[in-house]
Amino acid sequence: MPSFPMFIPLEGRRVLVIGAGRVASRKIDKLLQFGPRIDVVAPRVSDEVEAWAKDGKLSLTRRAYQPADLEGADLVIVAADDLALQEQIFHVCAERRVPINSVDSPRWCSFTFPALVVEGDATFGISTAGKAPAVAAGLRAWLQRTLPPGLADVVRRAHAFRVAADEAGHENAPHLAAQAAFELVDAWAKQEPRPEPSRPRP
Repeated sequence: MPSFPMFIPLEGRRVLVIGAGRVASRKIDKLLQFGPRIDVVAPRVSDEVEAWAKDGKLSLTRRAYQPADLEGADLVIVAADDLALQEQIFHVCAERRVPINSVDSPRWCSFTFPALVVEGDATFGISTAGKAPAVAAGLRAWLQRTLPPGLADVVRRAHAFRVAADEAGHENAPHLAAQAAFELVDAWAKQEPRPEPSRPRP
């Protein structure tokens, strides 16, 4: 059964990462793009996580996980190669309704990490419901090679037009905004010049 893609804002939210090795580094690298407050708890730390901590991109506690670490967490990543620990934390998160991802253990996950392509505010998330992560990674690489440049600018222009249409109080604002967005996307896909859409009038 496929997984439903649900996009949530993470800016300012507390993400707890248990573990700080190579796999944790990959997860953290993805998360940093979305502006969360990342707290890492681990007795051993990779050089990359250490560097992020020194740069102030995350907080780092050098010790083993303790149950109190879960207090106030909005999202939990367990990147520790300890199935008993993964199961223990999963059950606590389930009781508290906190989303949890346990690396390489679909049984102890309430969500899976998608393969991500991020261009400004445009995000593509690719999932195979945990069945074939390498396929998702291959599709991500294909998208990165295939997508024309300039998608972030398309989103910026479409958003500006939508705001202008709303501010103008135009009765057909949603339709006009959608039409402008379709035209911008079409021009972007064909790599044609993308002039600013005409400012809507009341």
